[in-house]
Amino acid sequence: VYKRQVFLFFSLGSCEKDEPIFDGNSCSSNCIIFNGIITDPNNEIPVECDIIIEHTDNSFLPNLTRIGETTTDTSGFFQFSFDGTNYSTDDGYFTVKAVKNGYLTNDIDGKVNFYTINSSQFDTPINADIFLRPEATLQFSITMASSSSISDFNYSYKLSLIHISEP
Repeated sequence: VYKRQVFLFFSLGSCEKDEPIFDGNSCSSNCIIFNGIITDPNNEIPVECDIIIEHTDNSFLPNLTRIGETTTDTSGFFQFSFDGTNYSTDDGYFTVKAVKNGYLTNDIDGKVNFYTINSSQFDTPINADIFLRPEATLQFSITMASSSSISDFNYSYKLSLIHISEP
């Protein structure tokens, strides 16, 4: 009696391609163009930083592809263009992320997601302005009358992000 065994291997996570596939400058037609200004709204200044553009497809186990990287100039402006021929349908979305040490770069601050990029938007700049909020540190000191009261010391804290929309 012969027995056959079949082994199937499935990846249970998404695939990520880290190497950028476009340089952001050499697109001649069918271009997807992201541009914008990165601003620190707390200090009302432009931010020089790195910009990362990624694409996530709509498959069951999404693939994340690093489209490319660029940097802003001293006024916080960036532009990145690439051939959109392979992205001409609403298949997935693009993420433009601003990254700088000392600034928040989570899903709430520092990221802008674009859904429905398709061929009708080729060769037309897509505004990707981002407010990049600085990290904050809270320091405090406590003076106690005597060391015997340390056992009675309790503290609590609450951290929340407040978003204010401007008219």
